[in-house]
Parts: sequence; C-alpha cells; structure tokens
Amino acid sequence: MQPDKGIIVPRHALVHAQNQIAVGIEALVPLGFGTGIAHIAEALADQVGADKGHALQLEGFSGIRVDAITALLGLFALDCRFDKARMAHQPVDTAGFFGIGVGLWIHGHTIGTRCFACNVRQGVYMNRWMNRAMIALLACAAWGTAMLPAEAAVQGREIAYQVDGKNFTGYLAYDDALAGERPGVLVLHEWWGHNAYARHRAEMLAGLGYTAFALDMYGSGKLADHPDDATKFMQAATADAEGLKKRFMAALKILQDQEDVNPEQVAAIGYCMGGGIALNMARAGMPLKGVAVFNGSLGTKQPVQAGKIKGEIAVFTGAADPFVPAEQVQAFEQEMQAAGVRFTLKSYPGAKHSFTNPDADGFAERFGMPLAYDKAADADSWRRLTDFLHRIFSSKEL
Repeated sequence: MQPDKGIIVPRHALVHAQNQIAVGIEALVPLGFGTGIAHIAEALADQVGADKGHALQLEGFSGIRVDAITALLGLFALDCRFDKARMAHQPVDTAGFFGIGVGLWIHGHTIGTRCFACNVRQGVYMNRWMNRAMIALLACAAWGTAMLPAEAAVQGREIAYQVDGKNFTGYLAYDDALAGERPGVLVLHEWWGHNAYARHRAEMLAGLGYTAFALDMYGSGKLADHPDDATKFMQAATADAEGLKKRFMAALKILQDQEDVNPEQVAAIGYCMGGGIALNMARAGMPLKGVAVFNGSLGTKQPVQAGKIKGEIAVFTGAADPFVPAEQVQAFEQEMQAAGVRFTLKSYPGAKHSFTNPDADGFAERFGMPLAYDKAADADSWRRLTDFLHRIFSSKEL
C-alpha cells in the first residue's frame, strides 16, 4: 500500500517536543535513567536547534492530527549508531519498527513509573501527558513509513505602510518551506525602535513555523542610538493612546491579511516598551490568542474588567529590574486574578532589565543604565514562550 500525502510538522511542534524531553530528563536523572535519554534529547535538539530551522515531513499520516504526529518525533531521535549527517540529510526508513513507551507520572511528591515494551531499535519521543507535571515518554511504531527532513528557509522582507498619513516600516518573517495557513505573531520592539533585535526575534518565530511581523511604533527611520532619543520617541508614541492603538491595529491587519496566516490565530510578544504596549492592547480587548511580555511595564491606571482580555497572558520579568519593581508585579497579579484572566508569570532572580537582549551589557556600559543580558534567563524564557505559543494555538478557545 502506497503512503498517502504527507504532513508537514512545523518547528514549533518540534521545539515543544524538545522542551518536554528536557523536562523529562530532569525527572529521570535522579532515577538513574538520565544517560540514554540525554542521547535522545541531544539528537532531537540537533534537529530543532535555533540555528538550523528544520521541519519534518511525514508521509502516510495525513489523517492524523499534528498533536498525535508529534508523538512520532521519537522515530527521528535515532540511536547512537545512526550517523548524524544521515539524520539531517537523508530519508529514514522506519519499516520493521515496533515501539515501547515508558511513562512517568508525577503527581504531587509521588513519582510512579509504568512501562510496556517490545523490540525497540531506534528512538523515543517525550511528551507531557495530562495535568500539570504528568510526563510521558512515548515510542511509536511504523511500517513502510518514510520520514523526510524538509529544509526550512526563513525569508524576511520589509513592508512599508501608512497610519494617519505617516510612514512606517515593518518586517515580515516566514518559512517558505511550509505550506498552508499557520498562526501569526506580532513582535513589538523595545524603546530603541524597530531595530535588528526585533527582526531577529521575528525570524526566530518564523523558524518555529509561525509567520511573524515586527511592527514599527515610531515611524520609518526613527531608530534611537541614545537613551535621550529613545525617551523622546517613546513619549511621543505613548502620549497619544488612540494613535498608538491605530498603529497596533494597522500592523495586526497586515499580519492577518497574509495568505499564509490564519487570521483567527494571532498572538503578540513585546520587549521592554513593546511588552507594555502589547499588554495594554490585550487589556483593550484586541482579538489575540495570547500576549507574552518580556521585561515590560505591567502597570495601568485602569485595571482590566472581567471578560475584556480575550486570550492568555505570559509575563517574563527580572526580579532585579528597577523599571518593573516588585510592587508593580504584585499589582499586576492581583489585577489579572480579579478579572479572571489566565496568566503565567516567571520572575528571574537577579535578572535586570533587557535580560533577553545580548546588546544590553553594551548599553549598560555606554550609558550607565541598569541593564544586563542574562543568558540563562533568555534561554529559559524563550523555551517557555515556545510552549506558551504551542498551547494557545492548539486551544479551541479564542
């Protein structure tokens, strides 16, 4: 029987799988299972590393949901005898395989294990099973199925647009190796303006299988290289609340109008000033599946009312950030709880403002600002973001 048409599994599903493997390793190592699992995680990480941008094409599984398809990723985490070059560039024949699954059920402080097995030769895939800390290590069997790595090709192009007669320049990033509609993500820049950092984050999102649009809040050519200029640009933009909303809505429409974007599946992420703006757009009732705020202002003079925020909120902040003090964080939590908003908040001990930006140390040295890049917090917050986006776009709720 010939395999039917294939399915492309985007990188955000692969990264989500990798993240779950990482979580599983943390639980398995104390039990003595860490060594073998680490090899599997390494193999999968090779394929979904930030510098590679691979997606997977599975033939013969067109009738299966992508959520189920991700369980087959273990077939790509082949045993150590398989040459990595072959993993990256050649088809993998999975004929004759049968699988095992080893599940870890973590509930409260109790860890139980269950396993079932028969003749495993290559690979396992780890995925979270149900509530909270339930983790499953799942292996799948396939007969006569080929798994082919599809090279991702992240593309980027500038988009010029106008709002109230003023010129703006955004940056659209997407993976042209993927077909069909996909979720879209808006990227809101720091107070410096629409710069290379915002574009880089858009490209990283495109590498995950999303279409991302790094919008422009200041206007074409308005890019600060000194805090004084950044302050002027920010104050001018945020002084006009209605104008700020129009700029956001114009960018949102550009993203939703892209042929490869599902207009009902859009989120926004923002850094510094952009994080605060994205959060306020959610408070204003924008049709966003989710908003992620990185070291952005959380305060407001008008707490959101119940039912106003349409999606979920994720906040990543530095505990040593003087621009987002503990009192502001606490007030935000109270606001979200009072309005019944689904939200998560991760505060990184010792992390300062701009902890996700590798250029932060240079800015701190040049201008004496309380900024600092934190590699660990940057990596962890990005991992959490990938899981956040995977979850909200998999949900059937708006």
